[in-house]
Amino acid sequence: MDYELDYFHFPMTNKIEKYNTALKEVRVWLNEILSVFEDTATVYPVLIHCLSGKDRTGIVVAALLLILGVEETVIEEEYLLSEGDVQLNWIRLAIQGMRNVDDYFNRINLEKIRNNIANLNSV
Repeated sequence: MDYELDYFHFPMTNKIEKYNTALKEVRVWLNEILSVFEDTATVYPVLIHCLSGKDRTGIVVAALLLILGVEETVIEEEYLLSEGDVQLNWIRLAIQGMRNVDDYFNRINLEKIRNNIANLNSV
């Protein structure tokens, strides 16, 4: 079976503290990534990864879960399941910066993201 894949690359330098989502660079980076989920042409499933799969990946997944209305404690618990060096205060810092999702993700249509993900069950 042949599969056609789309590949998106959103690099973020290690010189920037990604957990500090209040930083302009991090905010722009996250808005750019999440625009993929806004696009109705995005084909699911979507694989999100980074070098170790917990820092940048964890922040992107936390952002999606916040947009979907998942409780912060659940997001924290899921993040802490990651292997390697993870700290509760790191993900809390990231969540704190993104907490008001409507203001934080003002470059994208959050309702489109919610609808696109909600409609995955019907695919």
